[in-house]
Amino acid sequence: MIQIDSVKWADAQAALKHIRREVFVVEQQVPEEDEWDDQDATAEHFLAVDTSSGQALGTARFLPSGKVTRMAVLQPHRSQKIGSQLLAAVLRHAARAGFQQVYLDAQISAIGFYEKFGFIREGEVFWDAGIEHVRMTKDEPGIFDDR
Repeated sequence: MIQIDSVKWADAQAALKHIRREVFVVEQQVPEEDEWDDQDATAEHFLAVDTSSGQALGTARFLPSGKVTRMAVLQPHRSQKIGSQLLAAVLRHAARAGFQQVYLDAQISAIGFYEKFGFIREGEVFWDAGIEHVRMTKDEPGIFDDR
């Protein structure tokens, strides 16, 4: 079973860094210096953990600006709805916190995933850390289909 928890950077930094390093730095070859920023200290982090093994499998970050960032699931655990569970947890958190709209910069390959949750493309494609992205927004973050 997968459990999604809201965690603080100071308490879960090792697990969060491990996942993000594996997915972004190693797999996607994002430069290490582009991955880490001062927003980790103030962001709300979400961590997906396999309750039977205790292994951390995925993460997402929600910034005070209403931006969803750093969505990552370790490669061997993809296609198990972990990303959907993480995003659902972030959206529920945003709704409880009173956000009327949230946004993110989606990698082109993930547009369909975010559209299933009601995100809408805005603007032109742009490059970030050597990967094509597009801005996406979602009104009423508490209303979504997470099937």
